[in-house]
Amino acid sequence: MPTHEVSATTFAAVLGIDIRPDAIERAGQLGRLCGIAAAQLGSSHPIITLLRQAERDDAALAQALAAIAVLPSLTRRRLIATLAGDGMGEAGRQAATRAAR
Repeated sequence: MPTHEVSATTFAAVLGIDIRPDAIERAGQLGRLCGIAAAQLGSSHPIITLLRQAERDDAALAQALAAIAVLPSLTRRRLIATLAGDGMGEAGRQAATRAAR
């Protein structure tokens, strides 16, 4: 099965996450993603810790996005689809649909 490597910056853009460290929206976006991930993966999953740290730390953001990118395909698709349905707007839903393919 082929694997597709995606940079953290590209994956963040697909998820609609503002990667600028000073962005006010970043904490809210990552908090939403963290809640969805906790519901789907369990609150003790390492991605949850990384997402919480990523609210303030660029290195943790890259690690969290890399960890999401290597989740099993179906799990990753469910995470992206749920995030897309959670108020991202039409452009976000279209981007998430493309990423989930």
